[in-house]
Amino acid sequence: MAVTFKKRQEIYYRDGGKCQLCGKKLSLNSEDPNYIQMDHIKPRSQGGDNSSGNLRATCKPCNSMRGKYSGEVLKKKILKDIKQSDIDRRHKKKLLDDIENGFITESDLHEIDAEIIRIYETNTRCVKKLYAKLHGKEVERHG
Repeated sequence: MAVTFKKRQEIYYRDGGKCQLCGKKLSLNSEDPNYIQMDHIKPRSQGGDNSSGNLRATCKPCNSMRGKYSGEVLKKKILKDIKQSDIDRRHKKKLLDDIENGFITESDLHEIDAEIIRIYETNTRCVKKLYAKLHGKEVERHG
């Protein structure tokens, strides 16, 4: 069941007319690109409902980014994505073959290595911010 306009207004005013994920100013005008979206904190696909306590105001990009993932489902997706991003046996074999055939140079390996380090450092900073949030320290909003 869709969220009524009355409920949407209630959430809009309760949340100060701003996206609760990035802070963007929202609108109640459905023609406006910044029209308020209703994010289900516990997704409906996981048993969430349309109660005020389960809804928050978001902009369209943040609501789309959040999708249907939360809690255990989100954790499993993140762990699966991390595992899939590894240089697995197939990539290693292809790289070894390309090295033997002169298609991959030391410079290429440095580029791959630098990108892996960049991604690792970015992910580590993100997890540190999440730990800080978990332990009650204020962290900046993403966006």
